[in-house]
Amino acid sequence: MVTLFAAVLLGLTLGSYLYLVHAQNISVFRSQAWNGALAMAEAGVEEALAQLNQGGVPGPEGVNWSANGWGPPDGGTYGPISRSLGGGSYSVTFTTNAASPRPTIVSTGYVQVPAISATLSRVVQVTTTNAPLFAAAVVGKDRIDLNGWSFFSDSFDSSDPNYSDNGGYPSSYPARMRTQGNVASVAGLLHVGSATIHGSLLLGPTGAYSVGTNGSVGPVSYDFNMDFPDVVLPATTWWSPPGPDTINGFHYDHVFLHSGDFKVRDFDKIYVGTNVNVRIWLYDSRFRMSGSDAVIRIAPVGASLKIYMTSASFSMEGQGVVNESGYTTNFYYFGLPGNTNVSWGSNSNFVGAIYAPQAALWLGSGGSDHADFIGACLAKSVTLNGQFRFHFDEDLARQGPARGYLATSWKEL
Repeated sequence: MVTLFAAVLLGLTLGSYLYLVHAQNISVFRSQAWNGALAMAEAGVEEALAQLNQGGVPGPEGVNWSANGWGPPDGGTYGPISRSLGGGSYSVTFTTNAASPRPTIVSTGYVQVPAISATLSRVVQVTTTNAPLFAAAVVGKDRIDLNGWSFFSDSFDSSDPNYSDNGGYPSSYPARMRTQGNVASVAGLLHVGSATIHGSLLLGPTGAYSVGTNGSVGPVSYDFNMDFPDVVLPATTWWSPPGPDTINGFHYDHVFLHSGDFKVRDFDKIYVGTNVNVRIWLYDSRFRMSGSDAVIRIAPVGASLKIYMTSASFSMEGQGVVNESGYTTNFYYFGLPGNTNVSWGSNSNFVGAIYAPQAALWLGSGGSDHADFIGACLAKSVTLNGQFRFHFDEDLARQGPARGYLATSWKEL
């Protein structure tokens, strides 16, 4: 009887242990599947973001959100797209409409648990925003050298009559000056020198800066992070440019009196007429506007110009860009990946925005007075030589081109 009792006790103990091990294994399998389902859902979010961000800079022109198997929207919802991966699967949609133009992504991840013949799922919702391309007065991937004789930065808001003159930089400085003239660098040294920055220094985690005896800056942070997407040449028909003409007694190489997209090899003087919106593709291997009368002139009413530069070098002298409207959004310079050098040596004021993420940008002003740079610039590196006052237009962050959709919130449903 004692032997039988001991055998039964040992059997119960062993059975209990085996049951405990089995339950523990099921718990581990379920826990792994639970975590894996979240990874699957996040994979779906990544695909949706990739679908949203096909267009590159300067914007989503020509982007077909129905491509890549997504199909046309149904009630404002694209998808669902389902994919099977090694550890599970996901199903994802994104929604955009007039009431909520910023896409909302909903992704469900699935992982099977064979041990319990079950499939676990987790659902995440991600809201997005279209991040602005221009968010500071001067932005560089690498080194920024403000070695001019008298660099100064501030900001204004062309959409606010309290902080602009009919959309232009307000003449009543400093009564209407704003303090968002930020200077930002992802990596490398930001040499402030004797500059006066009415704004922040935004540096990456490995960034550094130096300030001269007479220099003055606002708050300094080391968490600046920004990607620099390539410029994509718009998929359009590029026409030959119109011929020369004389406007108000001044002779121009090309006079644009009709809107359109034009492929141009070189010029020294161009004119964009009233209510004319022009995009120019510059394709010469080395482009240089030289001479005291070299000019890009944009009429004051309803005119705009975007330049897409594919050559390695762009150099401007003479009168520079005369943006008569005073609106920064009426002139953009976009340097494509092959554009590695941009030199702006005009002594006149500049109104517009420059984006050349692969280029070394050099801005020079040889006059005895300062030059006003009204707008923003972003390049691989930035070097200034001369007296400059930078005035960042805060409306560029709202109305200007975007660099892509970024997640603003994440929650599990």
